[in-house]
Amino acid sequence: MKRITIAILSCYLLSVVAFVCLGFTPDSNVSSPAIVQPNSSGATGSAVPPRAEYGGAVSSGNLVGVIQCDKSVVFNSTSAATTQLVALSGSQVIYVCGYSLMIQGVATTPASIKFVYGTGSNCGTGTTDLTGTLTGSTVAGSALEVSVGNGLGTIFRTTAGQALCMTTATVTLKAGTVFYTQF
Repeated sequence: MKRITIAILSCYLLSVVAFVCLGFTPDSNVSSPAIVQPNSSGATGSAVPPRAEYGGAVSSGNLVGVIQCDKSVVFNSTSAATTQLVALSGSQVIYVCGYSLMIQGVATTPASIKFVYGTGSNCGTGTTDLTGTLTGSTVAGSALEVSVGNGLGTIFRTTAGQALCMTTATVTLKAGTVFYTQF
């Protein structure tokens, strides 16, 4: 009986010492504990609170917040040109989280599309590729349909202060939607 009592007393003393040494104090009122809420509340559309909790992911070995896109832009082009999809805004970055597009097939030269960024009218200055060229079919009446991303997580992004554009070749139909956010 003495061994059991000493063992229980030793465990109790160890747990109290651990709490005190680590700066914890036992709850004095166990029957009605106080609910502690972190200072992380905020209104929809407001700035992120300083102690907010949010989902993250590992990217290149570092913890980063996951970006969710809340805007979209629809395009429908029958020309060969570079066209602005999202305007630049000061020093903000445009994050693309998904896109869905269709390129109509042509019997001669296949249609193509790629995403670029830059400044000036239709990204005419400092034009830089964001994607490789997606090329349609040479079979008339066929279509290449591509969907990438789901609106959660970045696929590609511009650098700060740049517009998002698309460059197309040939005059066949290219249509789709780009999902993005900008901050």
